[in-house]
Amino acid sequence: AEAEAERGEEVDVPQEIEEAIELLLTGLRDKDTIVRWSAAKGLGRVTGRLPKDMADDVVSFLLELFSPSEGDGAWHGGCLALAELARRGLLLPERLADVVPLVVKALFYDVRRGPHSVGSHVRDAAAYVCWAFARAYSPETMAESAASLAPALMTIACYDREVNCRRAAAAAFQESVGRLGNFPHGIEVLTAADYFTLSARPNAYLVVAPFVANFQEYRRAMVDHLLREKVHHWDRSLRSLAARALAALVRPGDGELASEAASELVRQALSTVLEVRHGGLVGLAELLPACCRASVSIRAQGERDVAGLLEALEAARFFRGKGGEMMREAACGLVESVSTAGLDIGDGTKAAYKRVLRENLAHPNEDIQAAAARAHGAFSRAYHLEDPPASLAACVDYHLEGLQDGANLVARRGHALALGSLPGALLAPRWEAVLAGLERATLIVKEGGSNDAESRVNSAKSLASVLKELAGAARRGQVELDLQPVGRRILETVLPCLRRCLEDYTIDNRGDVGSWVREGAMFSLVEVHALAVSIESQGAQRPEHVVPLLAGLLKQGLEKIDRVRGVAGSQLAALASSLQAPGAGAVEEVQRAVAPGENEQTNWASPSESFPRLVPLLRQEPFTELGLEGLVVSAGGLDNSLGQVAVAALLDVVKQDKGSPLETRLLGAAHSIFKRNGKEGRITLPLLKTLDALFSRGVATSVGEGGDEEHAAGLLACIRAEVKGCRDVPRLQAAATVLCHLTLFGQPVRDEALKAVLALLSNRFPRVRKATAESLYMRLLAMEDEDDCGYDEDGLEEAIDIVAETRWDGSSAQEVREARLRIYPLFGLEPPAAKQKVAGAAGVKAESTEADENSSYQSLVDTAGY
Repeated sequence: AEAEAERGEEVDVPQEIEEAIELLLTGLRDKDTIVRWSAAKGLGRVTGRLPKDMADDVVSFLLELFSPSEGDGAWHGGCLALAELARRGLLLPERLADVVPLVVKALFYDVRRGPHSVGSHVRDAAAYVCWAFARAYSPETMAESAASLAPALMTIACYDREVNCRRAAAAAFQESVGRLGNFPHGIEVLTAADYFTLSARPNAYLVVAPFVANFQEYRRAMVDHLLREKVHHWDRSLRSLAARALAALVRPGDGELASEAASELVRQALSTVLEVRHGGLVGLAELLPACCRASVSIRAQGERDVAGLLEALEAARFFRGKGGEMMREAACGLVESVSTAGLDIGDGTKAAYKRVLRENLAHPNEDIQAAAARAHGAFSRAYHLEDPPASLAACVDYHLEGLQDGANLVARRGHALALGSLPGALLAPRWEAVLAGLERATLIVKEGGSNDAESRVNSAKSLASVLKELAGAARRGQVELDLQPVGRRILETVLPCLRRCLEDYTIDNRGDVGSWVREGAMFSLVEVHALAVSIESQGAQRPEHVVPLLAGLLKQGLEKIDRVRGVAGSQLAALASSLQAPGAGAVEEVQRAVAPGENEQTNWASPSESFPRLVPLLRQEPFTELGLEGLVVSAGGLDNSLGQVAVAALLDVVKQDKGSPLETRLLGAAHSIFKRNGKEGRITLPLLKTLDALFSRGVATSVGEGGDEEHAAGLLACIRAEVKGCRDVPRLQAAATVLCHLTLFGQPVRDEALKAVLALLSNRFPRVRKATAESLYMRLLAMEDEDDCGYDEDGLEEAIDIVAETRWDGSSAQEVREARLRIYPLFGLEPPAAKQKVAGAAGVKAESTEADENSSYQSLVDTAGY
């Protein structure tokens, strides 16, 4: 009777309670997380007050939320509700057999939605459920469930894409190990997989996961997850990382597992879905070398399937259309892996490989070309070395022909890379022709459409690769080659060629593309010099060979691009540290300047760190001109913060050597730079600004008083030639300022500089006339305070009045002309003769000018001086 009464109580549940429970279950599917969370909390409180049978019905309804037809919101709400019930002790142990498989599914929930996927919140909530299980049940109750939860949790902790899910799974695993103690190898796993080691995805995939996979209880689950989920993930970067992680799990004796993985990846590589197809190729490309390193062999049928995969992909036209570029890069990786593993392939397959590689070497995508070049080198080492000599020579000649000036520009890039990847056995018979071809390819050829920066970058890099391969092959005894001629060739042509690449300042619509060439040349230069030292130890370290290299690197280390400065500084330090017998004071100064201190790592890209160490090297005469040429680009560039640091570093050096020959050398270097780079705005404008900064701070005062007029006269001539016909307003303004500073020097430089300044007062641009007048006015005021300025004081005062009272940027050309002509006699200068014009021609020109004066926007811009 009592039992019946109890059953009666169970039946007599108010209708309002059932409606409330239905609302809470509906809330678990809500689109807002806060609603789902509140519904789960409320359901836990209500269920705790229900009879046992009805509470079990609630659990049954919850389990229906874990259906494939339900959305991610329902799965998330169901996990939250299960966790809440478990925490309150409302999920009975006999229900675990039904609940745990669903929780494991939730741990791997990931549904594709367009270009991305959803499910991270579900996986995070599923880890929360596992954490709640560990706190709610005894080890005996969870004994059976631990076998399935432990591998699932650790797989998610190592391989989930999101860091919060990896950490949540690791926390649940840690809680289970601490409270239950029945997770296999729990303590050992926790020492490697913790909150911090799992934070970085590459570390979790490539360091933590291989350690955990050493335990057989976790190994199979991790391999299966990578093969079935991660290798064909929608995120391309994750596919590549998963492939590397799969390769990291290969162990000696894993032949059967490797064969199964290879078969699955081959099947995926032939899929019609792009992500699956690409993941299969990338996985095979990583798996084969790993099997080779672990001395693991896959089944013969698997090797044949892998070797013939490229032909099948080509027949299916998977290299064209959407995703074709992605597949081409992955196919090159597969060829490289097959070649590295040394799989036995037939002649037809070799021909297919060669055809695909040559197509990809001529592809415009740089990543595809780089992958094809690496694969080409591995393929040649594995399958070309046994070919007849004529076939080897034909391979080299094919790429040399592709380097010719008339060849396709994109193909030239690939051929240059391919030559750098060839083995020494192919290069040795034609090494001189290969070096000559690569050297020619580094030249800037403006005629014929061959001025391609990427080709020059690849050629500069391949020079170093070819020489290192030749030297290595000769020393290993693979080829019969005397390295002494190679060493002489390096010193005579290769190093000068790379130094010439350091002067590549080509600019196109992408910006300073020449900086790519300079960077590649700096890396190659240091490598090639080290190779020359190993062949010609004494000759390669002579000052005539070393000092130009150091000077070129120093110039790059003082220029305006941070990336270039960083490379130049590191390479300069590497080159200087490799010199054992410098034999020159300048070289020793470089070694002292770039030598790292204790526990110190210089950031060469930071001007505040690098300039104070490199600018003092301008004191050394071999480095003065090139170093100053690099520094002025930084000091007078558009970046004010960089310019301030550069000018301050230069002034510190000059002031420390006040009265020394350094000032004269700097002025001479500036003259030489101006002479070599006339009409080159990239150099002349920053140089004028740098000279202005030096003169305005009195750096060259001692030179002006001392009488070294040769460099000043040379500078004056260069500036006058620069402003002639110049339409660049900032450059004209800077030139006017420097010309005013040149009046510090003695005669005849002073009068000639003053004439040039007065000539700029009649410039066509009003802004130039105004800036020139301001600079002249300040200089004339300074002349009044000089003891012997060389001019009459009354005339000087009158000139100051004329300059101050005239509106130089006004529209009246006649007023400007008359005011300028009145200044000449005041300084004892002969006014310029008026230009004689033919009356008829003058009338026609005047009429034409008046007619066109306001007819175009260009006329307005020119008149305004912009």
